[in-house]
Amino acid sequence: MRRGFLNKDASAKHKVTTVPSPAVEPSVAVTKPAASLAAKSYNVPTVEAFPEKGSVKVPSPKSIVIPHTGGNECTTEELYLKMSRGVVKRTITCLPPNTMETGCLFFTGVKERLLARPSWPSPVPKAAQNCYRIDGSSLGGLGVFAARNIKMGELIIVERPLLTIPEDMCIEPGKSLEQLVQEVLMQMPPDRAAQFRALDDCRRNGGGFVKDPMVGILNTNSFGVDILPGDLDMFYCAVFNLTSRLNHSCSPNVYGSWNVQSFSYSVRARRDISAGEELTNSYLHRSSLFFPCAQRAELLERYNFKCKCPSCTDVGPGHRPRQSDTNRKLLMFNRIRLTEQEEKVHREFQKMIDDPKREGEKQKQENDALHLLDLLEQERLVDDVICAFQYSFLCKLALVAKDENKARKWALKAADVGRLLQVRTAAGQK
Repeated sequence: MRRGFLNKDASAKHKVTTVPSPAVEPSVAVTKPAASLAAKSYNVPTVEAFPEKGSVKVPSPKSIVIPHTGGNECTTEELYLKMSRGVVKRTITCLPPNTMETGCLFFTGVKERLLARPSWPSPVPKAAQNCYRIDGSSLGGLGVFAARNIKMGELIIVERPLLTIPEDMCIEPGKSLEQLVQEVLMQMPPDRAAQFRALDDCRRNGGGFVKDPMVGILNTNSFGVDILPGDLDMFYCAVFNLTSRLNHSCSPNVYGSWNVQSFSYSVRARRDISAGEELTNSYLHRSSLFFPCAQRAELLERYNFKCKCPSCTDVGPGHRPRQSDTNRKLLMFNRIRLTEQEEKVHREFQKMIDDPKREGEKQKQENDALHLLDLLEQERLVDDVICAFQYSFLCKLALVAKDENKARKWALKAADVGRLLQVRTAAGQK
């Protein structure tokens, strides 16, 4: 199995910039992933209550606002300059203080700010019991499988990292990233260090991606957790014992969220999952899942494997050759329109809903909405942007038509999406 997370915007190419400095040399630990939340703010419907029959509450598309995170992080050049002047230094430690279960390589101020947070760390949330098992996977190596039916939104895995490290590193002459990782491992509890070393290096047998095995494990298994509080606003990545074992799919059935207060990562079901089904995450930024198969394969090359999901093999039920690419292209167009022209789209649709003379147009838009949701179902995707808008729109149409059963159906689906995003938003708050 090849584990790792390329959770970055595909438009941002992986780049290592060398900045002249007498004291430090640049090194990048992993490809920089995106922030844990969407790159652009957008609104998601939720349902506050479901009263007795006769009063279905309309899901408001303004009720949850997903904030934009990032954008003010320290640049590579700023980091190199501060390191060369000795303004910023590295700290190797293990946290939390009572368990020492996570090996940490921090820059100045992160440890101090974490320890200064009231009641930090809070207890790790309790995941559902007996819901997964680790077994051999047809996708390669080991995988994580549902041991029973799992409901959408159910908490499957919660764990603290084995190791956390900045995504962008400065290395003094004569020192390597491998040495720094080894120094962190030396301070970790032996069982936790052994768990890190047992993880896969996707290039170990694939031809020299990295010469240093510890860096290979880091590159294969780490993914972005968010900006940690410190003197510099910098993104950090983490390696986990269980979460890092999730295989990739371009139709993932789980998603993860980082919570700095409990210093833990939670994995939840993105949709209902059947017993025996493999739990899969996406190593790609979620917007990249709508790219053509060939483009996704190119992004995944760094992990030295070929995706075997139905979208990439076109063996799903009802699929024609490259039908998946066509489906995802249409979905991507709709997603971009909703994110980039959100206010305009909402105004246009509300005017149409309120105008009794536009019944034919309403029927067409309802058919289009159902078609988009059907395409998501064919592709086994749950996209919060598309689902949030279309569920809200369909609920409003049903209420105008006085079809309470249909309105309740779409309101419940909107509530499911809203709850998922509320969890993700709360986890991402600092």
